[in-house]
This record gives sequence, structure tokens and C-alpha cells, in this order.
Amino acid sequence: MTAKDANRRSRHRPRAGFAPACSLPRAFVLALGGCLALQETAAARDAQAAAAEPERAPVAATELDAVQVTARRRTEPVQDVPAAITVVAGSDMERNGIYQVQDLQRLLPGTSVAFWNPRQSSVAVRGIGNNPANDGLEGSVGLVLDNVYLGRPGMVVFDLLDIEQVELLRGPQGTLFGKNATAGVLNIGSRQPAFAPEHGVSLSAGTRGYGQVRATVSDRLGETVAGRLSAYATRDDGWIRNLHDGADLNGIGRHGVRGQLLFRPREALEVRVIADYNRQDDTQGATLLYDIGAASPLYRPFLPAPGAGDYSVDIDGRLAMRVEQGGASAEANYDLDGGHRLTSVSAWRFWDYAPRNDVDLSPYPIVDHAGYDVDYRQASQELRVASPTGRRLDYVAGVFLLDQDTRNTYVSAFGPYADAALVGPVAGSLRGVLDDVHSTTHGRLRTRSAALFGQGNWRLGERLGVTAGLRITHEDKQARIVRQPPQGGSDFAGLPPALAAALRAVRDSQVGAWDSGGFGFADTSPSALLGIDYRFGDGILGYASLAHGEKSGAINLNAPTAQTIALPLAQARQSLLVAPETADTLEIGLKNTLWDRRLQLDLNLFLTRLQDYQANAIVPYTNPATGVTTVAFLLTNVAGVESRGIEWDLRAVPADGLTVAFNGAYTDARYRSFANAPCAVETPPGPSGGCDLGGRPLNGAPRWTLNASGDYRWRRDGVEPYVSAVASWRSEVYGSLDNSRHNLLPAYGLLDLVAGWRVDRGAYQWDVSLWARNALDRRHYLSGGQLLGTYTAAAGAPRTLGLTLRCDFR
Repeated sequence: MTAKDANRRSRHRPRAGFAPACSLPRAFVLALGGCLALQETAAARDAQAAAAEPERAPVAATELDAVQVTARRRTEPVQDVPAAITVVAGSDMERNGIYQVQDLQRLLPGTSVAFWNPRQSSVAVRGIGNNPANDGLEGSVGLVLDNVYLGRPGMVVFDLLDIEQVELLRGPQGTLFGKNATAGVLNIGSRQPAFAPEHGVSLSAGTRGYGQVRATVSDRLGETVAGRLSAYATRDDGWIRNLHDGADLNGIGRHGVRGQLLFRPREALEVRVIADYNRQDDTQGATLLYDIGAASPLYRPFLPAPGAGDYSVDIDGRLAMRVEQGGASAEANYDLDGGHRLTSVSAWRFWDYAPRNDVDLSPYPIVDHAGYDVDYRQASQELRVASPTGRRLDYVAGVFLLDQDTRNTYVSAFGPYADAALVGPVAGSLRGVLDDVHSTTHGRLRTRSAALFGQGNWRLGERLGVTAGLRITHEDKQARIVRQPPQGGSDFAGLPPALAAALRAVRDSQVGAWDSGGFGFADTSPSALLGIDYRFGDGILGYASLAHGEKSGAINLNAPTAQTIALPLAQARQSLLVAPETADTLEIGLKNTLWDRRLQLDLNLFLTRLQDYQANAIVPYTNPATGVTTVAFLLTNVAGVESRGIEWDLRAVPADGLTVAFNGAYTDARYRSFANAPCAVETPPGPSGGCDLGGRPLNGAPRWTLNASGDYRWRRDGVEPYVSAVASWRSEVYGSLDNSRHNLLPAYGLLDLVAGWRVDRGAYQWDVSLWARNALDRRHYLSGGQLLGTYTAAAGAPRTLGLTLRCDFR
């Protein structure tokens, strides 16, 4: 190797955790070689059969597939379930390059995914669920993977690999699913092991250094055992330019593996064991300075000029993050005498998150690092029994147990410019109040949850049915927060005692030692469902339901604020407790399957009212040592929220080979009562120090979400060409909690295009496709927020062009 080659390789050294660049062509060669080798053996094996059989018929759609779901904890056609459900097939996700949870909102109606990084992410349905990042807070939308509840939103931030389908259930859930949810459930199911050979490998390469390798092997391991092994590696150089050093941020580096065993020792028993591991080492989480907002006069001179639509930052520190997650589960299904089925789901999962954040948004060393390391563990056990279907009464009943252990460590490391930018006149010309000060806060939350649940369906005739469900959940939560004494800074020796005490008080108000001691709560909450459905004719189902859901109370596990540590200890503990969030939803829907199964149209109206919606509020605080009045953001309950609207989901086969879909939602989500909300920079605060947002829209909740897709394929000379497109449009949203016009994120539309060719040769199939994601290169934002008085935004990916080669064989 020449010196020139060595220098070139060192400049382009891959990031930690990324698949090396050489692995992509190597994977291509392996995939190509594997398929060619298989072609030779398969040709010999199938030559006689191929000569005797005519060419296969075109794989062209002539009617809609009968989609099966497990929404009611049993497998049944989605059109027979009287509830608002949208299903996305894993094959559609693969064809259109949908492999991240934040991309699912382009296929699901009324769904929003706010994403900065795995910890600061949330899924909202019908405008509900844009909750702030807090390790003691659960999401309003339940997340389920292979029948296992996931306790943190970041636990779905991995490549959606080898997925069978994704089901979105809208509205309060709990009478059937493992955990309460007030807005809905995102139910993700992976493909099961197959007793017939199913092998595949794919390689994708695109602009901006994008590369992805996926591989799956599934086969019979014995007469009663089948296995499946899937693996992936994905990288992207990133699309946010750091003007300070020219580096690209928001890069992706992920890899993972999932292994499965399926046991069928006898006809009545089936056991599925799954283990998976995912790792992420990348630069996700770059924060754009959207507007100066309410940044203090001291801080403003250090900030670069913001530019809406400018995908760049100017920061002097390092941005990186690491996530390790995975777990194991065992699901056993046993068919009892009389047609009843007993199901047991045992699972253990972990999620570890470690960031490196330069959060001051400036090229100066003000805050070198501020962020939460999180170690999360959960163990769950669900046991339920399902009666036979087809009778006048059928039911599902069970028990669910969950143990969660959450530990976080908040690290705050101030740089040598902290006093000048954040403290100012209080310190005068002195340095060392916050300059070079390091602070560490440790939090721990232990949650034990137990629930009894059941739901029954009564057929009162051939057309009329009634559904009723009830769930009783008891939870006990215990926590402790300890902030260690600050390290570094000045000891103010030689200063007048009064001045030295005042300066120490300023430091302690931000990073002073504090110990909450042990505290917590226990409560019991009900969830219920009552519905009626009526079959107007073959393929037409109408329904109406009233559901009540409750989301668990929370404990604010974030580092204590200046206002918290100034309170007496008993009051400080009480200020960290958050009441449960409750929701009541009325829903009326109609499901239609028409035109000889060529058209499916589902419509539903909904009205949801929430009490004690969990969100952030603002509280004024006057420092007794300095007399300076500031405000603190605290996790609290909003008195009332309302969401109402209409949703539709249309799928059709208007011509042989052509499948189209169009879904969307009009959602009017507003605060009914929010008297102590954060104030926008353009709105003066009220007497309490906050502002009244009653009647204003929920932040992050678009009024319109529209999604359309089409797929056309035909057969020609033994090759099946196809074209596919996905288009989505979302109306403008307020990015920050204060509904400021300075953080009003604009509406945007995205278009994805795919064109490919598939060749079927019996034992193996080739598939080559060219694709363009965000083909029109629209600049857009996934979420917004506030940081140090500024308004910020998280940018979505720009246009990416690429090619995918896939080989499937058996």
C-alpha cells in the first residue's frame, strides 16, 4: 500500500459501529456467489420438473388479500374486527424502503413520530402522545414487539428487520393488550420460522454513503423444530453539516441480529423462542437552531445566525450516541380440550443509551456535554386463555405482570465560557461559578405492575354483536434521585463572605448536591370498553364503541431544577409525582369490502377527551440568594385535552396488477384547559408566570395527514417488472410546547419512488430495484422544541438515491 493510499484510507476511516465500507462489496459478492451456486444445484434438481411444467402464471393482483390481525388476541380478518385498525405488510415496507419507526407515519393515518434520538422520541396517534423525554414517563401509545410490551419509546429505534406486518390500533387500549395505553397500540410482528426453506440476502447502496445489508435463513431443523436467523447492518454518512469542523452529523450506524426457534412437538402445542440484539453507534440527534427565540441577552452573542431550512449547525463539541438493546421471549400456545387456547408469553428485555451531546448550539465551549445515560431492564409475564370462536359468546381473559428497573445518570459538564454566557452580572468579572464545573445526578425508578383483563363478544343474532371488556391494573412505583456535589469551579477564597455565599448559591441552584430519599406511590386504575357492531350485508360492518383508558402515573426522573431543590423535602418529592392520564373515547365506524374484494374502504369518526394529560408546565422561581426570578419546566398534568376528527383507509385493485391505497386523517387536537403553560417569546406571561393555552392546538399534532401509495406489476418475457410510489403530506405543526409562531414547523410532502425487475426461476428469485426516497428533496422537520431559550428543530433526511439487489432462494 502506498503512502497516498494509506492517507486516503485514514481520512475515510469508518465510524465505530459502522459496517466497514469494504463489507458492502464483500456482501454483494457473497450474495451473488450464493445465488449462483444455488442456481447450479437447483437447476439440476428442478430440470425435469421445469421441463414438464409450463411457465408460472403472472403474480398480478386481481383482488385484495384477506389481511389477518391479532388485535383481539386471536387471528381473524381485519375487516371482521369492529375497531379502527390499519395494517402495513412487511413486504410493502421492504419494497418501499421503510425500515425506521419514524418512517411509518408515511403509511399510517393520524400518526406522528417525533424523533431526535432514541431517548428523545415519541409516537403519537390522533395528536396524543407527543410527551417530553423523561425516563419516568410512559408513552401514550403502547409499543408491542412479538407480543411483548416495550417500556421505552427508544426500544423500537432499530432496523425493522424481517417484519411480517405492523398493526396500528387507534384509541384507548388495555382490555386485551399487555399494558394500558390512552392513544393506541403499535403492534409489530416479525416473521416466524418456516418448516420449508426460506433464505434471502439483499444489498442496498445509495448516495451520501448509504449502505444496508440484510440476510435471513429459515429452515426445518428437525421433524418438529424450525429455525430462523436474520441479521442486518445499515450506515449513512449523515445530512447535517457542522460548519465548525466540516463533519457530517445525523449519521447512522446500526447492526443487529434476531434468532428464533419454533417447536411443534404435537398438534396441540406450539412454542416460539426469540432472542435479539441491536447496537447503534452514530451521530443521530443533531439539533438545528431554528430561531433565537427567548435566548438571554448574555447568551445571544455566542449563537450563530439561525436559518430555517438550513441543514447545518456550528458546534465545537462532539456529538455521538450509543445504544445497545435486545432480549429474549418465549411464547407457548396450547390448545385445550373443547377448543380453548392457553397462551403464555415470558420476556426479558434491556435498553442501554449513552449519548455525547454539545447542547449549547454554539461554536464556543459553554456546555461541553449534557445528557442522560440510561440503563433500562424489564421482565414481563402474560398468561391468557381464549375461547373458541364461531359461538354466540367468545372471550379472552388473562393476567399480566411487569417489573421495570430504570436507572439514569445525568451528566452536566460546563466549559470555560459558561459564566459569560449563562451567569453574567451575578458573577461580575469573576470566573468559576459554572466555568469548568462538572455535575452528576443519579436517578432510579422501580415499577411493579399487575393486571387482570378480559374481553367478551356476544352475538345477539346473525347481524348484531356486543363487545365488553374490563381491565384492573395495580402499580407500585418507587424512586430516588441523588445529585452529587459539583466538581471544579472556584472556591471564591478571599472574597467577602456575603459575595462568596451569593456566588455559591448561584452555583448550587443549578448543580448543588441534593438527595430526594426514597419516595413513590401505588395506585389502582380501571380500563373498560363497550361496543356494538352490526353487519349491514356481506362485507359491510358498522360499529360504535365507548372506551376508557388510563396511563400510569409518573415520577419525574429528570435532574432536579432550581425550584425543586429550594422546596422543603416533602414538597419537593410531591412536585416530582405526576397523576395518571385518563382518556374517554367515543368512536363510530364503517368497514366496507366491495366490488368482488377489489375495494376496501374504512371510515371512522372519533372524539377523545383526556384528563390529567401528562406534559410540561412552567413554574416561576425567585432565587432567595440573588433575587433573580426565573422559570422552571416541570413534568405535570394538563387539566383537559380534546381530540376529534375523521379517519379513512382505502385500498383497491382497480386493474389486474395494480394496487392503490389512500389513507388519512383530519384531527383537531386542542388543550381544553392548560392555565399554567409555557409562554411563547411573543406572549407576555400572566400573574402566575405562565400562559393560558386553553383552546390552542396541541404541539406536534398536524391537522391533516394524507398518505397515498400505488404498486403496479406485470409479467413480460419471464420477468416481472414493477413500479411503486408512496406519497405523504402533513400540515404545519407547532414544534414547541408554548405554541410559538417562531417554532411553527411548515407543512411538507414527501414522495418515494421505486422501479424494479423480479425474475423467478423456481428455487431462487432475483430482484433488482432503483429507488428514490424523498425524491423531490423536500426539506422538512420531524419535531421541534426549546433549548436554553432558543427554538430548535430535528431535520428529516434529504433525497437519497440508490439501488437494491435481492436474492431469495430455497
